[in-house]
Amino acid sequence: MATYTELFNLNKDTDIQNKAEMAMASIMTEVLNNQDTAANGFDDVAANHDKRVKWASESLSRVRAESEKLLWPVLVANEGESVATIKAAPVSAFITNMKALIINYTNTMGA
Repeated sequence: MATYTELFNLNKDTDIQNKAEMAMASIMTEVLNNQDTAANGFDDVAANHDKRVKWASESLSRVRAESEKLLWPVLVANEGESVATIKAAPVSAFITNMKALIINYTNTMGA
């Protein structure tokens, strides 16, 4: 189980930051290519798709900043894992965690 100090250090880890940024770029690309469907882990509600497109198009120029916003919740959600497990997680794991946060945010708050 990762301590809060270890999570803080992971938040500053370049490899972790790069994985988060690649995950964010991947999610934005899915949304902008109209691939944010149930088959890809999204809901199929048209209004929610429109909110995600608005968010992705407005955020595309700041992928790093958007990924940094979501890195903390992703790390905290995985605090039950060891540092080694978190560091070994593939980009796809970051995509899964970040996608859930983006869906909840855009469905609830809009873009």
